[in-house]
Amino acid sequence: MTPERWREIKRALSEVVALPPADREAYLLGLREQDPDVAREVESLLPHDTESHFLDRPAIAIPGLTAGATFGPYLLESALGEGGMGMVYLARDTTLDRPVALKFLSRALEDDEDARRRFLREAKAAAALDHPYICKIYQTGEHGGRPFIAMEYVRGETLRQGLDAGPLLLADALRIVVEVLEALETAHAAQIVHRDLKPSNIMLTADGHVKVLDFGLAKRVEAPEYANTESALTDAGTVQGTVAYMSPEQVRGENVDLRSDLFSVGVVLHECLTGGNPFLARSSLETASQILHYAPPVPSAASADVPPVLDRIVQRLLAKPVEERYASAADLRVDLARVRDAVERGEPLPDEAPATPVPPVRAFVSRRTAIGTLAAGAALALGGAWRWRAGAGRPKSLAVLPFIKDDNSPDYLATGIPIEVTRRLSNAGVRVIPWETAMRFRETSSAVDVAAKLGVTSVLIGSLQTISERLRVNVSLVDGSSGFVSWSEEQEFGLPDLFDVQTRIAQRLAESLGYQLTGDVTATLARSESSSTEAWDFYLQGARYLYDPNGGKQELVVALAYFEKALALDPGLVAAHVGAGAVRLETHWNGWGGGEAGLTLAARNFAEAYARDPKDMRAWRGRMLIEFYRGNGNEALNLSEQAAHAGGQEIETLLARAEAFADTGPSDLALPFLNRVLELDQGNQAAAWLRLPALSQSDRLRETVTAALDYHRRFGDDVWVAVVHSNALAQLNDVNGASAVLEPFVDRLMTPSLQAENVTSFELAAVIGAGVFAAGTGRVARAQELWRRGLELTLEGQQEDADSGVLKLFASSFRGFAGDATFPVEAERTMKEIAATSLNPWVLVYLALAHGYRGDTVRALEVLRYGLSHGRLTGRVWLTVWAPALKDAPGFAELLRDYDREAERRRRRYGRAS
Repeated sequence: MTPERWREIKRALSEVVALPPADREAYLLGLREQDPDVAREVESLLPHDTESHFLDRPAIAIPGLTAGATFGPYLLESALGEGGMGMVYLARDTTLDRPVALKFLSRALEDDEDARRRFLREAKAAAALDHPYICKIYQTGEHGGRPFIAMEYVRGETLRQGLDAGPLLLADALRIVVEVLEALETAHAAQIVHRDLKPSNIMLTADGHVKVLDFGLAKRVEAPEYANTESALTDAGTVQGTVAYMSPEQVRGENVDLRSDLFSVGVVLHECLTGGNPFLARSSLETASQILHYAPPVPSAASADVPPVLDRIVQRLLAKPVEERYASAADLRVDLARVRDAVERGEPLPDEAPATPVPPVRAFVSRRTAIGTLAAGAALALGGAWRWRAGAGRPKSLAVLPFIKDDNSPDYLATGIPIEVTRRLSNAGVRVIPWETAMRFRETSSAVDVAAKLGVTSVLIGSLQTISERLRVNVSLVDGSSGFVSWSEEQEFGLPDLFDVQTRIAQRLAESLGYQLTGDVTATLARSESSSTEAWDFYLQGARYLYDPNGGKQELVVALAYFEKALALDPGLVAAHVGAGAVRLETHWNGWGGGEAGLTLAARNFAEAYARDPKDMRAWRGRMLIEFYRGNGNEALNLSEQAAHAGGQEIETLLARAEAFADTGPSDLALPFLNRVLELDQGNQAAAWLRLPALSQSDRLRETVTAALDYHRRFGDDVWVAVVHSNALAQLNDVNGASAVLEPFVDRLMTPSLQAENVTSFELAAVIGAGVFAAGTGRVARAQELWRRGLELTLEGQQEDADSGVLKLFASSFRGFAGDATFPVEAERTMKEIAATSLNPWVLVYLALAHGYRGDTVRALEVLRYGLSHGRLTGRVWLTVWAPALKDAPGFAELLRDYDREAERRRRRYGRAS
């Protein structure tokens, strides 16, 4: 459905809702003749009209309260309608002889003691408000056991009634919203949040001013800043406030502060300018999904009369994160009043409104960018057309986002269910974005923005609630171009039913995307990773810790424990083998325990995963990385080539091929694979990360700098990207710039209380480079300080992992750069020890550079030749920057020619498939 068509439906819906019930059928009869499709949609939506109209909904009389009855000092005259928590009657205060509106708690809630207390407590808080634009509360209390509120009776019509006729004139819209903000300023100054601001709670009086009604849901903000609220959809499916005007945090049932009301103001202002609510959908659930994920078009898209400054103001008001909205009603009122005054005087409108900041997505800062992706097991099938017969047009593609959850639901299921749904769809040939890309986008992201950033046609969003020890999952499929929900479903289940729930979601998703299910595809969608729900539960808990973006050694220890529990229950659980292997690879690389024995166990994990599923690309990549860490460059390339035959053109296969070339060389052969990955998955962080060293090692230095800046902008800070970035700047003769790039990262390492277990190998590499660049600009003392600190941290790490070949190489390298007298002996012993176990060719380059930096070019070239004999080609462009003495060393030119000959051999042997 197009946005234009949806606007037609909403316009017709508004018109029919405004009619008395007796007149609606005649209206619908004419609409059926004029446009049957619109009529059909309107009729289906009528039962889902979610807005509570304060004065114009049919009244449901409370027994004993009829015209002519008395209630304390009040004489009832007529029923007015149904408010947020009960019935409202017109009455006359016989003592003061004035009309009042009497509001009673609904019969359904009268026996609920908590509801009774809240009804009166919150009304008393609102009674303290005194402002000409706020409906006054005269009295609260109970009479005959019945809670009531007596409030000012306001003559006029609601803003809802005014909007049913269409959008307002610009001057009228601004005047009304500015007066609403004046009322909110008074409430907010008293630390009261309205929580139910909407057009039916804004009266337009006979003299042309505003009265904000119904503070029945208002609540005084609790110390220091927040008021608790409930989820928009309670267990009974009722609504706390009107969903279509709620802020995202209110929909999620989180704490709200004064800025929640400002989001509601943004919705009201948008509707005043365009005539339609930007989030209203067919049901409360779908409306809530729209609020959480849909970024509506700017008002000027619906009306050319709306100036750009109001577009910017509305966008800021409707920002999902609260910190991106206006800080106060007063700030917003000032901006809108400037626009209102200019409109009323016919003057040029102000050009600017305060811009909404867009914070970058923060990224991992460790090798987990490459290694951790192994555990997700989500690949975008590129060659899966033979499995599916899709409908007309280009194939639908999908991103499955992490689910949002309430406080009582397990964190790991909010990621675990999307991981499994992604895996099943991918295995069945659906074009689904890998989980490691989709996982970065949370509920604060607009589904339309996510679709644009990831290049997909649809986005799946979902939520989890725990209700009486059962889980309720709500899922919605959002169109990537319009932001409207095309399919949604709600299920309740116990943990033993988890696999069935995941199967149903995957199958219904495939159908909703327009794919036709064949027998083998249906079986693939229904195939679980494990025969044991408990084992899968343990795996998901481990995956949660492995994917923790702020995690370190302790998180990996916990993740491994869960993976091992899963394997004890189900030894054939491939995902748990891959997860355990990924943990062990990362702990090996960082020197966080396990030593060479850990690398051996990782190799067993990946071999077991491969034996059970030879087409699993995670297992292929893991096996390839094991060979890389052992210094077997040619074997790593052989495995990546074999993976291409086993896995076709899936993203995991492309990454395996690219990673083999980026890690072992020639690096330029990695670029076509990485570019292909980024064409298919433009948000793939692993590909963007690998592209940096591939560009650098290919001598494409200016491209390296540009790509590094782009990476930091898109994914956040990453220490290895900074190392590559700084090296490229140094090669371009900007040593000061190179030093400046690394300093923010190494400053953290200079903190005396920092423990070595929280330091990654990439940070140790950054310390070496920062020292080199500091010395190159004459800051020799700073260089020595850095290298000594690097050695200190490395030696601390060796206390935890004495067998780590990586830490042994770093320790020797730091001694060499710092001029330690023990360096020659320590370096010789290190070379003998690592040759007897395994060889990390990358860190070996640092040891060679340390020799060259100290002037021992003979030994430096011997170490580099040793690395070359183990298939290591990368690192070449670093050599004369980090160790200038190598440039004119005898034998260096011949070494470079040997590099080139080996690179050419590999191009002939492995490059033909690129």
